[in-house]
Amino acid sequence: MSQCHLYAQKLNNSAALCIEIGQYDRAIFSLAKALRLSRAQSDESMMIGSSCDQYSIDGCISYSEITCPVSGVSNHSLSNDLTGSGYIYQRPIRVPPECIIENHNMGRTLFLIITFNLAMAHHLGAMVATSRTSCESDCEDRTAPNPLQTNNKIKKALQLYEISHSWHSRITSEQTSYESGASQTFGVSSIRFRMILSNNMSHIYRLGSNNTKHRQCLEHLLSTVMVAVDYKTRTNTNNNATTQTLHNTDLRSSNLEGFLMNASKLFVEEHCAEAA
Repeated sequence: MSQCHLYAQKLNNSAALCIEIGQYDRAIFSLAKALRLSRAQSDESMMIGSSCDQYSIDGCISYSEITCPVSGVSNHSLSNDLTGSGYIYQRPIRVPPECIIENHNMGRTLFLIITFNLAMAHHLGAMVATSRTSCESDCEDRTAPNPLQTNNKIKKALQLYEISHSWHSRITSEQTSYESGASQTFGVSSIRFRMILSNNMSHIYRLGSNNTKHRQCLEHLLSTVMVAVDYKTRTNTNNNATTQTLHNTDLRSSNLEGFLMNASKLFVEEHCAEAA
């Protein structure tokens, strides 16, 4: 594995720590550098998907969600404090340390993780700035954050989320690859990742007053959650206890409660429309 790839993995994990402690600008700096290093790989290397499920996008999400945040603050309570407008997925995706120690080439999966984390850093940074602006304007503090910078962060977050979505969709549906046919899309497609993206993008579109896109993301989120719940139900009929435990844990860690809370707004809007 190239030294650039290894360094990009380490920068990503360092930035994940910065996100957890609220150092969003520092995280953005590290992730931007990691993204440049990741994109510097050869085309052939970028077409490689993880050959190990532990280091796939799902594996990295699972590892990240069982790793306790340094701040000790739950994602759900923090998102409500920041926005007052719904649940934001705030857990940065880490590369498992074994992956780094073993010099594992994650290929396109690493690019996807770094892009998503960079979007999240801009997203959360903008939300904190918005919260401070509101508070400090009430206190008539002249040191309030620049609204233009906040809007730029929101736009950048949306752009990066859309890149993550396009990249994930592209490599999921791809029919040809440099890899062997059996592992062509192994470790890339992720229902959980689609839920996370739809959830956070819906919040960004709402901030931008793009009601059509906001609703589309919530509809996609709801349908994906339903697929996940149905998959869980069918999995529970399996006699394999290990498989049951694995998938139950996966769905709990996917923050389904927060996702459903956001998706439920669709029913509220429809009910209000019918009442009107």
